[in-house]
Amino acid sequence: MEQEEGRGVQQERRDMDLRGQAEAMLLAGGVPFESLQPHAGGQQHQLYKVVQAGQPQRLLKVPKVDCIGPDRSCWQGLRAEAAALALMRDVPVPTPYVLLDGGALMAHVPGQAADYLYKHGRLSTTALSEVCFSMGKQLAGIHRHRMPEDYQGAIPVLPGEFEGPHRLVHGDYHLGNVQLVIDRRRGAFKVSGVVDWVNSGWGPPEWDFVELHISVFRQLSGSREAFLGGYRAGGALAPNRARELRLLSEELQRRLALGQVPEEHKGDWVRWLSELP
Repeated sequence: MEQEEGRGVQQERRDMDLRGQAEAMLLAGGVPFESLQPHAGGQQHQLYKVVQAGQPQRLLKVPKVDCIGPDRSCWQGLRAEAAALALMRDVPVPTPYVLLDGGALMAHVPGQAADYLYKHGRLSTTALSEVCFSMGKQLAGIHRHRMPEDYQGAIPVLPGEFEGPHRLVHGDYHLGNVQLVIDRRRGAFKVSGVVDWVNSGWGPPEWDFVELHISVFRQLSGSREAFLGGYRAGGALAPNRARELRLLSEELQRRLALGQVPEEHKGDWVRWLSELP
Protein backbone atom coordinates (compact mmCIF):
# COMPACT_ATOMS: atom_id res chain seq x y z
CA MET A 1 0.00 0.00 0.00
CA GLU A 2 2.80 2.41 0.93
CA GLN A 3 4.66 1.54 -2.29
CA GLU A 4 1.54 2.31 -4.34
CA GLU A 5 1.10 5.64 -2.56
CA GLY A 6 4.79 6.40 -3.17
CA ARG A 7 4.44 5.68 -6.88
CA GLY A 8 1.35 7.88 -6.98
CA VAL A 9 3.23 10.78 -5.40
CA GLN A 10 6.13 10.34 -7.84
CA GLN A 11 3.72 10.30 -10.79
CA GLU A 12 2.03 13.44 -9.53
CA ARG A 13 5.39 15.19 -9.27
CA ARG A 14 6.34 14.10 -12.80
CA ASP A 15 3.02 15.40 -14.09
CA MET A 16 3.59 18.74 -12.35
CA ASP A 17 7.15 18.97 -13.74
CA LEU A 18 5.91 18.28 -17.29
CA ARG A 19 3.16 20.85 -16.94
CA GLY A 20 5.71 23.38 -15.72
CA GLN A 21 7.89 22.62 -18.73
CA ALA A 22 4.87 23.02 -21.02
CA GLU A 23 3.99 26.43 -19.60
CA ALA A 24 7.62 27.57 -19.79
CA MET A 25 7.83 26.51 -23.47
CA LEU A 26 4.77 28.55 -24.40
CA LEU A 27 5.94 31.61 -22.47
CA ALA A 28 9.45 31.42 -23.97
CA GLY A 29 7.93 31.06 -27.45
CA GLY A 30 5.68 34.07 -26.97
CA VAL A 31 2.54 31.95 -27.28
CA PRO A 32 -0.37 33.36 -25.22
CA PHE A 33 -2.71 30.82 -23.67
CA GLU A 34 -5.61 30.72 -21.26
CA SER A 35 -5.16 27.17 -20.00
CA LEU A 36 -3.52 23.81 -20.64
CA GLN A 37 -5.51 20.60 -20.52
CA PRO A 38 -3.78 17.19 -20.47
CA HIS A 39 -4.48 15.18 -23.61
CA ALA A 40 -3.83 11.52 -24.34
CA GLY A 41 -0.13 10.95 -24.99
CA GLY A 42 2.26 8.04 -25.20
CA GLN A 43 5.31 6.64 -23.45
CA GLN A 44 7.61 9.18 -25.07
CA HIS A 45 5.57 12.40 -25.12
CA GLN A 46 2.88 14.15 -23.14
CA LEU A 47 0.30 16.18 -25.04
CA TYR A 48 -1.60 19.24 -23.79
CA LYS A 49 -4.58 20.98 -25.32
CA VAL A 50 -3.71 24.65 -25.60
CA VAL A 51 -6.76 26.87 -25.05
CA GLN A 52 -6.42 30.31 -26.65
CA ALA A 53 -9.11 32.97 -26.98
CA GLY A 54 -10.49 33.10 -30.50
CA GLN A 55 -7.98 30.56 -31.83
CA PRO A 56 -8.41 26.99 -33.12
CA GLN A 57 -7.42 24.34 -30.62
CA ARG A 58 -3.79 23.30 -30.76
CA LEU A 59 -1.69 20.63 -29.06
CA LEU A 60 1.63 21.04 -27.29
CA LYS A 61 3.99 18.08 -27.43
CA VAL A 62 6.37 17.74 -24.48
CA PRO A 63 9.02 14.97 -24.33
CA LYS A 64 8.84 12.68 -21.29
CA VAL A 65 12.17 10.96 -22.02
CA ASP A 66 15.54 12.04 -23.40
CA CYS A 67 15.68 9.62 -26.33
CA ILE A 68 13.08 7.87 -28.46
CA GLY A 69 15.58 5.36 -29.81
CA PRO A 70 19.23 4.30 -29.58
CA ASP A 71 20.26 6.80 -32.26
CA ARG A 72 17.64 9.52 -31.90
CA SER A 73 17.05 12.06 -29.16
CA CYS A 74 13.59 13.50 -28.57
CA TRP A 75 14.72 16.81 -30.05
CA GLN A 76 16.02 15.07 -33.18
CA GLY A 77 12.68 13.28 -33.42
CA LEU A 78 10.76 16.55 -33.22
CA ARG A 79 12.97 18.11 -35.90
CA ALA A 80 12.43 15.09 -38.15
CA GLU A 81 8.69 15.33 -37.53
CA ALA A 82 8.64 19.01 -38.48
CA ALA A 83 10.57 18.34 -41.70
CA ALA A 84 8.38 15.37 -42.67
CA LEU A 85 5.14 17.28 -42.06
CA ALA A 86 6.41 20.13 -44.23
CA LEU A 87 6.53 17.70 -47.18
CA MET A 88 2.95 16.54 -46.85
CA ARG A 89 0.39 17.86 -49.33
CA ASP A 90 -2.18 15.13 -49.96
CA VAL A 91 -1.98 13.38 -46.56
CA PRO A 92 -3.82 15.12 -43.67
CA VAL A 93 -1.35 15.86 -40.85
CA PRO A 94 -1.17 18.16 -37.77
CA THR A 95 -0.05 21.36 -39.49
CA PRO A 96 0.76 24.13 -38.86
CA TYR A 97 3.59 22.72 -36.74
CA VAL A 98 5.97 24.99 -34.83
CA LEU A 99 9.11 23.90 -32.98
CA LEU A 100 9.52 25.52 -29.56
CA ASP A 101 12.42 25.33 -27.13
CA GLY A 102 12.29 21.61 -26.31
CA GLY A 103 8.82 20.82 -27.66
CA ALA A 104 6.38 21.48 -30.49
CA LEU A 105 3.06 23.23 -30.98
CA MET A 106 0.78 21.78 -33.64
CA ALA A 107 -2.74 21.81 -35.02
CA HIS A 108 -5.20 19.47 -33.39
CA VAL A 109 -6.32 16.63 -35.69
CA PRO A 110 -10.01 15.90 -35.06
CA GLY A 111 -11.31 12.43 -34.31
CA GLN A 112 -10.09 9.46 -32.31
CA ALA A 113 -7.39 6.86 -32.89
CA ALA A 114 -8.48 3.83 -34.92
CA ASP A 115 -7.18 1.37 -32.34
CA TYR A 116 -9.16 3.08 -29.55
CA LEU A 117 -12.38 2.88 -31.57
CA TYR A 118 -11.75 -0.76 -32.45
CA LYS A 119 -10.88 -1.86 -28.92
CA HIS A 120 -13.99 -0.14 -27.54
CA GLY A 121 -16.33 -1.79 -30.03
CA ARG A 122 -17.12 1.35 -32.02
CA LEU A 123 -15.30 0.14 -35.12
CA SER A 124 -16.48 -3.20 -36.50
CA THR A 125 -14.21 -5.70 -38.19
CA THR A 126 -15.82 -4.85 -41.53
CA ALA A 127 -15.35 -1.12 -40.93
CA LEU A 128 -11.75 -1.72 -39.88
CA SER A 129 -11.10 -3.47 -43.18
CA GLU A 130 -12.36 -0.36 -44.98
CA VAL A 131 -10.12 1.78 -42.77
CA CYS A 132 -7.16 -0.42 -43.74
CA PHE A 133 -7.90 0.35 -47.40
CA SER A 134 -7.89 4.10 -46.62
CA MET A 135 -4.70 3.73 -44.58
CA GLY A 136 -3.08 2.05 -47.57
CA LYS A 137 -3.92 5.05 -49.77
CA GLN A 138 -2.51 7.43 -47.17
CA LEU A 139 0.72 5.43 -46.91
CA ALA A 140 1.08 5.49 -50.70
CA GLY A 141 0.95 9.29 -50.47
CA ILE A 142 3.71 9.27 -47.85
CA HIS A 143 5.93 6.90 -49.83
CA ARG A 144 5.54 9.08 -52.91
CA HIS A 145 8.32 11.29 -51.55
CA ARG A 146 11.83 10.27 -52.66
CA MET A 147 14.95 11.34 -50.80
CA PRO A 148 16.72 14.10 -52.75
CA GLU A 149 20.31 13.50 -53.77
CA ASP A 150 22.86 14.70 -51.21
CA TYR A 151 20.09 15.25 -48.65
CA GLN A 152 21.32 17.14 -45.57
CA GLY A 153 18.06 17.87 -43.72
CA ALA A 154 16.62 16.80 -40.36
CA ILE A 155 15.01 13.57 -41.58
CA PRO A 156 17.53 10.78 -40.93
CA VAL A 157 18.44 7.95 -43.26
CA LEU A 158 17.45 4.64 -41.67
CA PRO A 159 20.31 2.21 -41.01
CA GLY A 160 20.91 -0.68 -43.38
CA GLU A 161 21.77 -1.27 -47.02
CA PHE A 162 18.79 -1.19 -49.38
CA GLU A 163 18.43 -1.36 -53.13
CA GLY A 164 16.38 1.24 -54.94
CA PRO A 165 15.55 4.86 -54.06
CA HIS A 166 14.95 5.76 -50.43
CA ARG A 167 11.40 6.87 -49.69
CA LEU A 168 9.93 8.85 -46.84
CA VAL A 169 8.66 6.39 -44.23
CA HIS A 170 6.49 7.24 -41.23
CA GLY A 171 8.38 4.81 -39.00
CA ASP A 172 5.47 4.03 -36.65
CA TYR A 173 2.47 3.56 -38.93
CA HIS A 174 -0.27 1.71 -37.06
CA LEU A 175 -3.87 2.11 -35.88
CA GLY A 176 -2.86 4.21 -32.89
CA ASN A 177 -1.40 6.94 -35.11
CA VAL A 178 -4.31 7.22 -37.52
CA GLN A 179 -7.22 9.47 -36.49
CA LEU A 180 -10.76 8.75 -37.69
CA VAL A 181 -13.95 10.76 -37.94
CA ILE A 182 -17.40 9.86 -39.22
CA ASP A 183 -18.11 10.82 -42.82
CA ARG A 184 -21.78 11.73 -42.35
CA ARG A 185 -22.55 11.53 -46.06
CA ARG A 186 -21.46 7.89 -46.18
CA GLY A 187 -22.15 6.99 -42.57
CA ALA A 188 -18.67 5.46 -42.31
CA PHE A 189 -15.33 6.29 -40.76
CA LYS A 190 -12.70 8.14 -42.73
CA VAL A 191 -9.09 9.06 -41.97
CA SER A 192 -8.87 12.61 -40.61
CA GLY A 193 -5.12 12.63 -40.09
CA VAL A 194 -1.85 10.75 -39.55
CA VAL A 195 0.04 11.78 -36.41
CA ASP A 196 3.28 11.10 -34.49
CA TRP A 197 6.05 11.41 -37.08
CA VAL A 198 9.03 11.50 -34.70
CA ASN A 199 10.31 8.16 -36.05
CA SER A 200 10.14 9.22 -39.69
CA GLY A 201 13.12 8.65 -41.94
CA TRP A 202 14.37 7.89 -45.43
CA GLY A 203 14.45 4.19 -46.21
CA PRO A 204 12.69 1.28 -47.93
CA PRO A 205 8.88 1.58 -48.08
CA GLU A 206 8.65 -1.98 -46.75
CA TRP A 207 9.76 -0.69 -43.33
CA ASP A 208 6.30 0.80 -42.71
CA PHE A 209 4.75 -2.61 -43.28
CA VAL A 210 6.65 -4.12 -40.33
CA GLU A 211 4.64 -2.35 -37.62
CA LEU A 212 1.46 -3.06 -39.56
CA HIS A 213 2.25 -6.79 -39.45
CA ILE A 214 2.74 -6.60 -35.68
CA SER A 215 -0.24 -4.42 -34.79
CA VAL A 216 -2.84 -5.20 -37.49
CA PHE A 217 -2.08 -7.90 -40.04
CA ARG A 218 -1.27 -10.56 -37.45
CA GLN A 219 -4.57 -10.04 -35.61
CA LEU A 220 -7.07 -9.36 -38.40
CA SER A 221 -7.47 -11.85 -41.25
CA GLY A 222 -7.58 -10.19 -44.67
CA SER A 223 -6.34 -6.81 -43.41
CA ARG A 224 -3.09 -6.95 -45.37
CA GLU A 225 -4.99 -7.60 -48.60
CA ALA A 226 -7.34 -4.67 -47.88
CA PHE A 227 -4.38 -2.45 -47.05
CA LEU A 228 -2.53 -3.40 -50.23
CA GLY A 229 -5.64 -2.65 -52.26
CA GLY A 230 -5.60 0.90 -50.94
CA TYR A 231 -1.83 1.15 -51.35
CA ARG A 232 -2.08 0.26 -55.03
CA ALA A 233 -5.12 2.53 -55.49
CA GLY A 234 -2.94 5.33 -54.14
CA GLY A 235 -0.48 4.79 -56.98
CA ALA A 236 2.18 2.77 -55.15
CA LEU A 237 3.70 -0.50 -56.28
CA ALA A 238 3.23 -3.53 -54.07
CA PRO A 239 6.10 -3.87 -51.57
CA ASN A 240 8.97 -6.26 -52.17
CA ARG A 241 7.68 -9.32 -50.29
CA ALA A 242 11.12 -10.79 -49.56
CA ARG A 243 12.40 -7.49 -48.13
CA GLU A 244 9.19 -6.98 -46.16
CA LEU A 245 9.51 -10.38 -44.46
CA ARG A 246 13.26 -9.95 -43.87
CA LEU A 247 12.70 -6.62 -42.11
CA LEU A 248 9.84 -8.14 -40.11
CA SER A 249 12.05 -11.03 -39.01
CA GLU A 250 14.83 -8.67 -37.96
CA GLU A 251 12.43 -6.50 -35.95
CA LEU A 252 10.85 -9.48 -34.18
CA GLN A 253 14.31 -10.74 -33.21
CA ARG A 254 15.35 -7.28 -32.01
CA ARG A 255 12.32 -6.80 -29.77
CA LEU A 256 12.60 -10.32 -28.34
CA ALA A 257 16.31 -9.79 -27.58
CA LEU A 258 15.62 -6.45 -25.86
CA GLY A 259 12.76 -7.86 -23.78
CA GLN A 260 10.20 -5.57 -25.42
CA VAL A 261 7.60 -8.32 -25.88
CA PRO A 262 5.08 -8.95 -23.07
CA GLU A 263 5.69 -12.27 -21.36
CA GLU A 264 2.28 -13.64 -22.40
CA HIS A 265 3.09 -13.02 -26.08
CA LYS A 266 6.67 -14.32 -26.22
CA GLY A 267 5.73 -17.89 -27.13
CA ASP A 268 3.50 -16.71 -29.98
CA TRP A 269 6.23 -14.39 -31.30
CA VAL A 270 8.85 -17.15 -31.21
CA ARG A 271 6.51 -19.43 -33.21
CA TRP A 272 5.74 -16.59 -35.59
CA LEU A 273 9.43 -15.96 -36.13
CA SER A 274 10.09 -19.66 -36.81
CA GLU A 275 7.35 -19.68 -39.49
CA LEU A 276 8.82 -16.79 -41.46
CA PRO A 277 10.85 -17.77 -44.57
